[in-house]
Amino acid sequence: MRNSKLTCIFIVLLTTVAYGQQIKTDTLRFSNLPRQVIKISSLHFYSYYPTIQIAFEQHVMRNFSIQLDVGYVLDYTPWDMDNPEFQNLRGTKLKLEFRYYLPSSLSKKTAQQYLSVEPYANIINFDRQISQTECFDLECTILYTRNYDFMVKYREQGVSLKYGVQLITHRIVFDLTAGLTLRDIDYIKPSIPTGFNQVEFVPLVDLTPNEEKRIDFRPIIGAKIGYKIK
Repeated sequence: MRNSKLTCIFIVLLTTVAYGQQIKTDTLRFSNLPRQVIKISSLHFYSYYPTIQIAFEQHVMRNFSIQLDVGYVLDYTPWDMDNPEFQNLRGTKLKLEFRYYLPSSLSKKTAQQYLSVEPYANIINFDRQISQTECFDLECTILYTRNYDFMVKYREQGVSLKYGVQLITHRIVFDLTAGLTLRDIDYIKPSIPTGFNQVEFVPLVDLTPNEEKRIDFRPIIGAKIGYKIK
């Protein structure tokens, strides 16, 4: 009986020590996650609707974090700066990312892997100026040139599924991602009649956005550099 009691006490002590060691290990492992990080994305400067994109990541519990990403649209198009069809750009790009850091990578202080889901919305307006020849009468014997000035509303919303690696060097953080996005795109603009004998010019390399209303998938990649606040 005495041996049985000693055995039970030994098992309880061993379990307590093991549990305490596990808590300590988990605490050390999760402590490697940055608590707060502020980041910027230089790649957004080179999109057709360029933005100053700033993100803030907050660790919320164990291996979960939330990242808010806000972009302010800049009034220039780097690929076609003199195009009258894309003038006075303004708007925002908003993202909210929910991250799950893979437990197997949390013991590492320099490279941590994660999976995430990110709903987002692009809310952008710009002004368009076009000129075209139209008919003045039904027989189209009298022609004239008509100018149109109007606003185009670009709306895109979707959700991204991503895999990423966050590299940490003391206070500097490099955040690299790849994934797939399901997006719903629409361009809201007035209906403009087709001009007289107007033939749409199609360049060999067209860098302007596709303005058809559509839902599609696309692959994505991303890179951010950040500063670990704590």
